[in-house]
Amino acid sequence: MIYLILYAIKLPNGKTLGGFYYAWANSFSDADKIFQSIVLTSECFRKEIWSDDGKGYRKLIKIEEFDHEKMPC
Repeated sequence: MIYLILYAIKLPNGKTLGGFYYAWANSFSDADKIFQSIVLTSECFRKEIWSDDGKGYRKLIKIEEFDHEKMPC
């Protein structure tokens, strides 16, 4: 099983582009370490871990989104 780490960004015109490749790993623990190292911002607002079975099937495992409420003043 391969784990893909993807992210989404906001464009200046307000549109969203998702599914950008960031990295991959052979184990979930390695993928989660990479996932945790990605810092979310208002521009890079979502990160995801997907599993890929090598036969074209992907499954969303974990997702996090930027939280404007938790931003420091």
